[in-house]
Amino acid sequence: MSDALQQVGRLFLAPAPGSSSTTEAPRAFATRPEQSSVALLGPAAAVPPLAAALAGELRARTRSSCALVLIWRDRPPGRPRGRPGLPAARRLADRLCARDLAAVTAGRLVVVELPHDPRTALVAARRGWAACEVPSVLAVAGARPSAFEVLLAELSHVVVVDEGDDDRLLRLVQDGLGGTRDRVVAIPPLASGPARWLAEAGIGRLGSAASQLGREAVP
Repeated sequence: MSDALQQVGRLFLAPAPGSSSTTEAPRAFATRPEQSSVALLGPAAAVPPLAAALAGELRARTRSSCALVLIWRDRPPGRPRGRPGLPAARRLADRLCARDLAAVTAGRLVVVELPHDPRTALVAARRGWAACEVPSVLAVAGARPSAFEVLLAELSHVVVVDEGDDDRLLRLVQDGLGGTRDRVVAIPPLASGPARWLAEAGIGRLGSAASQLGREAVP
């Protein structure tokens, strides 16, 4: 395995430097995510549009009125920017904002920017799940904090952004996630153009990439 690939694996799979090694969730926020919820791991630039498309795919497969994207970034997030949302998404966003979550709409999606502090983000994610019963994507844009280990173990599947032409990175992810390796799938990032525009508007789906997930990979 090349040094470059190992560095990529350490960046996106190993705990971020200085992050807490404690993975137990606070008892007051022990809410588990819905079964139709998955995690998405990958580079900061590729994750947001792919997370939107993945949430759109989940929404369509479960015939839900909307879907939720919880996004954590390895740098302090800016002010969340929304787009016009459909009524179900607007109602959910209002409910989440009432719980002090930074929620905005985009088409059929609600996007929540999680706090930069991993432990605070963990609590915020659970507050979001407690407020709704819609499919969701926990999107980790950049090096994942060790505090998220407990969430990855609870989610139905872990999706990895695969920017390469072979499966070595996928195997590295499976090894790094230990007991979840059978629930890990890799899909390519969204290409620029209509697929990305539709995803960012909250009305897109995975398109041809959905075939790589298979029926068993997404509830």
